Amino acid sequence: MDLEKAPPPAAEPAPGGCLVAVIRIPVRIFALLVLVPVRLVWDAAVAGGRFLHRRVLLPLGRGLRLLAYGVLVWPFLALWRYGCVPAGRGLSWLGRTLFVVPAGWLRRRVFDPLGRGLLRAYAGLGRGVWAGLSRTGAGFAWLGRGVGGALAGAGRAVWSGASWLGRGVWGGLAWCGRTAGNGFAWAGRSVWAGVSWAGRGLWAGLSWAGRGLWAGVSWTGRVLWAGVSWVARGVWVAVSWAGRTVWTGLSWAGRTTWGGVARLGRGLRSGLSWAARTVWFGVSWVGRTAWAGVAWVGLGLWAGVSWAGRGVWAGVSWAGRAVWAGCSVVGRIVWAGLAWTGRTVWTGVSWAGRTVWTGVSWAGRAAGAGLAWVGRTVWAGLAWAGRAVGAGLVGAGRGVLAIGAFLLRWLVLVPALALWRWVLSPLGRGLGFLVREAAEAVALGWRLAGRVSNAAGRFLVRLLRWTLVEPVRWAFARVLTPMGHFVRDEVWRPSARIAREALGTAGRTVRQAVATARQTVRETRAELRRAVFGGPAAVDAAPSREPEAPVARTLGSSKTALTKD
Repeated sequence: MDLEKAPPPAAEPAPGGCLVAVIRIPVRIFALLVLVPVRLVWDAAVAGGRFLHRRVLLPLGRGLRLLAYGVLVWPFLALWRYGCVPAGRGLSWLGRTLFVVPAGWLRRRVFDPLGRGLLRAYAGLGRGVWAGLSRTGAGFAWLGRGVGGALAGAGRAVWSGASWLGRGVWGGLAWCGRTAGNGFAWAGRSVWAGVSWAGRGLWAGLSWAGRGLWAGVSWTGRVLWAGVSWVARGVWVAVSWAGRTVWTGLSWAGRTTWGGVARLGRGLRSGLSWAARTVWFGVSWVGRTAWAGVAWVGLGLWAGVSWAGRGVWAGVSWAGRAVWAGCSVVGRIVWAGLAWTGRTVWTGVSWAGRTVWTGVSWAGRAAGAGLAWVGRTVWAGLAWAGRAVGAGLVGAGRGVLAIGAFLLRWLVLVPALALWRWVLSPLGRGLGFLVREAAEAVALGWRLAGRVSNAAGRFLVRLLRWTLVEPVRWAFARVLTPMGHFVRDEVWRPSARIAREALGTAGRTVRQAVATARQTVRETRAELRRAVFGGPAAVDAAPSREPEAPVARTLGSSKTALTKD
């Protein structure tokens, strides 16, 4: 166990020696000179893009969105919410008050009772007409039965006479036929004369009975037609009188209701137009005042913002010109250094490339010549060995293979390994060292350029803050804020209070007008009800059987014998 701290291990020396330092330092200086302007331009572009995105594009997009909402969406939404919906509700209430409620009241109070009364009247009239017609039908039936009985008796008497006459004629004809065959013609003529006389008497009787029956039936029909027509004329006169009376009452009620509704509508229209003109005058006055204040404030703000903008633009343009002049100077210097360095590096690289290519091409040509000589020698030996040892090739194959392997090793593999170990490997290590040093130099230069860019950015931010932000903040805090408070306290709030008072007065006026209109409608409805149906009937109190309470005794109502009247 060690009681003392072991000394720290010594740092290992950097590999490569002085050659590494000679190559590393110029490469790092070149990378720094090249990358500092590039990093400055990159950081400036990144900062400008971020500022443009945060401070210009996003507010511009929000402003365009608000502008599109205010121009394309909000007017239609406000028109629907504050114009169409209240107007629709007002029109619905007005239509219900002026048409639906009076129509329902007329249906319930006028047309329904009138229809029921007419139905009852028509039902009673129909029952009376039906009773009269039934009684008339009974009379017709009794008359028909009497006439039918008389016609049946007359028919039976006529048939009895005709049958008796036929039997007598038939008996006479038979007697005549049996007694006198020769006097048939005379008997026939006598019979024909008797038959004709009897037929003429029968036709005269039947014609007389028919004329009497027709006279009775026609007289009865005329009497019945006169009665029915008289009853029908009476019913028509009663129905027409009732219809004219009902139509006169309904027309009077309609004219009265329409006159009241028209007067109410004219009053409502006058009140609403007056209220609308008053509200529009107040709103227009408030709007003009508010617009004048807003325009004045906007002009002041625009003047301040334009002044600040011109100052900021002048400072930014001056700073931009200065930065551009410095960047142009640095760029020209960097470009001159880059051009010189590039030319130097290209000269060295081209010389090293030509030297390496010359060496590689010489080594290649030498290796090719050696390989060709070895091949020719091996081919000559193999050909000689083949020609010399033709029959014993199988026995001498091992020796030939050994010789071929020896020759291949020392003529091909050993030169190729020497070429790889002493030429290609050092060349690859040198190229890798150059690439690694260039990458490290680029990384170091990028970090140093970032520090330089951060320092320059902080300087520019402080300069912008001292020249622009602080004056604008001071102007906003010391000038615009007191001005906004003055506008809010002295212009906006009094204008809003006056507008609220005007709107309250207009609202009270409208409510009073609506209440008056409702009271007028109620009174009109009550007058129509009293005119059509009359006032309420007085109800007499029924006599009570309970004993009355005794009245208190007074000086003028004594019941004693001395003071009783």
